[in-house]
Amino acid sequence: MFVCVSTECFPNLPLDQAMERLAELEFTAVEIDIHEGGTHLQPEDVLKNGDAAIAACSDLQRLRPVA
Repeated sequence: MFVCVSTECFPNLPLDQAMERLAELEFTAVEIDIHEGGTHLQPEDVLKNGDAAIAACSDLQRLRPVA
């Protein structure tokens, strides 16, 4: 069993710092926040430049993306 957590739990941190903090809290799976008005990734930016979105998520801090 695993417990997943969302990067939205830390909306005031940049994405990389949010994932670092979640790993420090010993979570093993992460939902990467992508929505309009969100603070980590915007859907429009992901569609325009998928490579940049992948790069933004490249340092997962041992977290497994699940959503």
